[in-house]
Amino acid sequence: MKRALWQVVVIGLLLGAVIGGLRFCEPYVRPISEGNSADFWCAACAVELDGAGGRGLRAHTYLPREGWFIYAITGMHGEYLYRVPEAEVLATFPTVLRELEAGRFARSREDVEAGYRDWLAGGGSTSDPAGLLRSIHTARPLRSWWHESEQGRAYLRERDEHFEERWEQAKRWRWNIVGEFLFFTGLIFFAAWPWLRNSPPWRWGMHFALLPVLFCLPYWLGYACLAFTSAGSQGSVMYPAMLVELRGLPRTDLDRWIILRLPKFLADFSPYPGPMLALTFMGGVGPTAMVALGLALGVFIRDVRTALTVSPKAIFIVRFALWIEKRWGQQARGRRGTPAPIKAPSPPE
Repeated sequence: MKRALWQVVVIGLLLGAVIGGLRFCEPYVRPISEGNSADFWCAACAVELDGAGGRGLRAHTYLPREGWFIYAITGMHGEYLYRVPEAEVLATFPTVLRELEAGRFARSREDVEAGYRDWLAGGGSTSDPAGLLRSIHTARPLRSWWHESEQGRAYLRERDEHFEERWEQAKRWRWNIVGEFLFFTGLIFFAAWPWLRNSPPWRWGMHFALLPVLFCLPYWLGYACLAFTSAGSQGSVMYPAMLVELRGLPRTDLDRWIILRLPKFLADFSPYPGPMLALTFMGGVGPTAMVALGLALGVFIRDVRTALTVSPKAIFIVRFALWIEKRWGQQARGRRGTPAPIKAPSPPE
């Protein structure tokens, strides 16, 4: 009964650590974060509602969908998406229209001016912010010569197509959380199974030898594939933060050959961060290093478990042998007696 209580306590603490880690990491890595209307209108129309300057220089918007208005801030390692409820955007829309009518822009935006005129000509109203955004998006190639070029237009079309895919992936984000919880729970029970079943030491060694390979398997199948790059923890919740602790392990040509031939079906369940300006620190962890690490861990755990599973009979024999050796040593010293002290020779007379 005491053993079962200890097992419940330890397993419960480990599962609690997994839940706590997921709750801590999730707000920082979610594919779409909660934004605000001031940042949204700054990105959409270059209008500063709160007077805070310097925003929106690398921001743009996407057309609204499903009751959300979306804007994105471009970074070195992708686009950071934010969403704002439609009610919040509608509440600030009249203020935005007054700023547009007065021509108060935080910076020059020809596409906004052209889109605003087209929207007015089409009978725009204070309850139609989505119509204004569509007009601006239609006129956005006027922003610069690059946007007017064929290459720029192709980039904008490709970016919008990528966003459609990212939006669908973001709606499945809760399954990423559930999936990682089930994955780490499975690893915990797989490692603890020999303890729960009171298995022999070789079973302990086998389970712990397979543990590193099972831990890295989602990464080799396409999940959180940017974990070892400068993009960091993207496309996953807590998994990359634990995976990068393996950085620095050797990777061979055999590893590349194996990984390239594994199916990457889990990549569809790992949200993509969008267009990236740069990507450095390329690397990863390979199967050969994980197999070697697993074998070393398995042997170590087996030997430790073997040392801790000495039977009570063996313990009694060892203690009895030590007691015999101690008593025999005392008796032997008693039979020999205490040697007489050696006297120094007398000096000659």
